Amino acid sequence: MHSSRDDSPEEELRATIEQAVHGKSAAGQPTSPVPPVGEQPTVSLRDAGATPPGDLSDTVAETIPSLSTLGGGADATHFGDYEILGEIARGGMGVVFKARQKRLNRTVALKMILAGQLASTADIKRFYTEAEASAQLDHSGIVPIYQVGQHGSQHFFSMAFIDGQSLQDRLMEGPLPPREAAEMLAQVADAVRFAHSKGIVHRDLKPHNILLDADGKSKVTDFGLARRMDGGEGLTNTGDVMGTPSYMAPEQAAGQTHEQGPLVDVYALGAVLYATLTGRPPFQAASLAELLRQVIHQEPAAPTLVNAAIPPDLDTICLKCLHKDPQRRYVSAKELQGDLLRFLRGEPIAARPIGKVERASRWCRRNPLVAGLAATTASLLVVGVLASSYFAVRERQRANEAQTNFNNAEKERRRADAKSAESARNLATAERLRGRAEQLAYSSQLALSYREWELGDVEHSPPGCDTLATMKSWKKSPTAAWGSFSKLGRLPSTGSSP
Repeated sequence: MHSSRDDSPEEELRATIEQAVHGKSAAGQPTSPVPPVGEQPTVSLRDAGATPPGDLSDTVAETIPSLSTLGGGADATHFGDYEILGEIARGGMGVVFKARQKRLNRTVALKMILAGQLASTADIKRFYTEAEASAQLDHSGIVPIYQVGQHGSQHFFSMAFIDGQSLQDRLMEGPLPPREAAEMLAQVADAVRFAHSKGIVHRDLKPHNILLDADGKSKVTDFGLARRMDGGEGLTNTGDVMGTPSYMAPEQAAGQTHEQGPLVDVYALGAVLYATLTGRPPFQAASLAELLRQVIHQEPAAPTLVNAAIPPDLDTICLKCLHKDPQRRYVSAKELQGDLLRFLRGEPIAARPIGKVERASRWCRRNPLVAGLAATTASLLVVGVLASSYFAVRERQRANEAQTNFNNAEKERRRADAKSAESARNLATAERLRGRAEQLAYSSQLALSYREWELGDVEHSPPGCDTLATMKSWKKSPTAAWGSFSKLGRLPSTGSSP
């Protein structure tokens, strides 16, 4: 929007409406809608490859009515039964004004298609789908629709004006306190539960589409991508990627339209909770392609790693919502709401923390390259350890066998030494016995010789008696004979010396 310093407020508003409704600046040049700071617009990859038109000034002049025609006069602040008071917000498809409905004298939010007459059939259909879906949902947590219609060539619908700010604007100030975040999300989950009970899936839940009124109550708005669960006609085909990338479920990012049921909203609720607790969405990237890759394949960092003050139960609730596998999320928004209320009451929650195995698996999915290198290194280490262990066991077995053989040999040696000692003892005993026997035999011979000597028959001493000479000398010297017997320890039985 271009305006000089001398423009009056009415002229500035007129220029704003001219730009928003017709896509032109006050100078008459085509403009491109720019999302507010911090807001991530809803995207469609189906249209991403379309070539933008060239100079549309002639086409705009021919197809879009002048502002005075749209407003029914020269006063640009009037649009049919509505007096436009100012712009509230704009997105990729529509622009929302604050307006006063003159007939009922009430303040409303007035939404129009941003492209005006240049809007495609699909844009118009999506616009009315949003109005129809919202009109069917009478819930305190959903912004109600008042009127749907067309004024001139411009399609519009009016809804309740929420005097407050969006959750996106609130998060620009920083994360919410954990308890406040849980209370807010419990209200949103209840509204989403009600929408699901009426067969409607939102498919674009994000902080910008959650309004906070003056009392801090949450209101869900913008059902532009809503889809009926009864299999009715939809606005997207298989392969279309519709939604806000940082808050869309993996099945949405992959364009799996047939799988986009209530669980995509459960995922989005978890992403919103993540943002309220940490101040940022679960995934961020410099390019849309990289962001979609992260959403589909990468696991989010645990909220407690971003903000250590987050209670573990809220961390568990958040990560359960954000599970890649839809079947491992909360089965419904109602079940999610129940766990949030249990947390607020200080009761144990139903969700269980991620186990060590699951945590390791998620880490590997977040860091595939590092995980691959770590797995390769670990495999090599395991192989090395196993090989080392094998050879160590073999060497130990061989050492044990050698020790056993040595012990057996030592036992045999000791046994042989014992037998040798025993043999030596036996030999010594035999020698003593032999000597004793020889001594006894010798003594007997001496006794016999002595007897013969006493009888004087020295010549008839026993044959072989080696004392014969000695006995012969005894005839000459009986005292010498007695001494010889005394030395041999064998005295005659007479008991007296000669």
